[in-house]
Amino acid sequence: MIAVEALTHSYDRARVVLDHVSFEVRAGSVTGLVGPNGAGKTTLMRTIATLLRPRGGRVTVGGHDVARDPARARRTLGFVPERATPYLDLMCWEHLDFFARATAVPAGERAARVKRALEQAGLQDRAEASIKELSKGLRQRLALQAALIHGPDALVLDEPTDGLDPESRGEVLTSIRALADAGRAVLISSHVLSEIEEVSDDVVILVDGKRHDVAPDAPRAPVVRLRVRERSDEAERLLAGLPAVAAVTREPDALQVTLAIGASDAGDVAAALVRGGFTLTALEPIQTTLASTFREVIARSRDPRRGAGGGPS
Repeated sequence: MIAVEALTHSYDRARVVLDHVSFEVRAGSVTGLVGPNGAGKTTLMRTIATLLRPRGGRVTVGGHDVARDPARARRTLGFVPERATPYLDLMCWEHLDFFARATAVPAGERAARVKRALEQAGLQDRAEASIKELSKGLRQRLALQAALIHGPDALVLDEPTDGLDPESRGEVLTSIRALADAGRAVLISSHVLSEIEEVSDDVVILVDGKRHDVAPDAPRAPVVRLRVRERSDEAERLLAGLPAVAAVTREPDALQVTLAIGASDAGDVAAALVRGGFTLTALEPIQTTLASTFREVIARSRDPRRGAGGGPS
């Protein structure tokens, strides 16, 4: 449904933002898009959404080339940009009606589609409420329904859960999964890797504009949680510099350490802390996740000392 073929984009000759990126998003599936800030995720999504013209390669949505036939591509696509902000001075139904008109929904169908969209967003009793009165979670639901009002077969969602509380995040993710299960192709980006793991069927990892692959049966990166008696900031810096460590994530009272793929255990990490003068009060393995493997791939691509695997495709 969405096909990206050797997509290249640059804003100037010195900086290539996307470097021959290729992948597909199938109908009935969710593809997660992950990578550090500056990896090219938003540029990629804006290109698929016809807001940027590819400098090289090709993108099609529903078989329509986004550069040669952007109008037809838009009819097939719904797009929710990062930090989507509905028109706050409109009422909820007015906002949806505006998008229905903008996407050429036939006049005879608009009222029914707006009503259905309000129901899907859980706003049927607040149709005439001003959008400025809604919580951020409700505004995000409204933005999603506005992107769906014309019945697109594909969706591109840039950080759709950004800034939401846990309950609202869960509701948005459930809605996204339901849309895919109903046959739509969904591309979603998020910095919360556990969300991507929860909702996605496939994952595209971007680092410095290049795609990196992780096979579904690839070995998972080991993860441990540790606590030191004091000077946790210094311990975090020490750990981040170890070749055996792919990533360090701060928790309220501990450090979560993702080891490099191939590291057998956390013994070297513990020994390094002791040599550094730290008192280790707890060290426990935690369940590894696909998200930990993403962190390892990102770290390895930035640091050749971590090995040659997982390179760009």
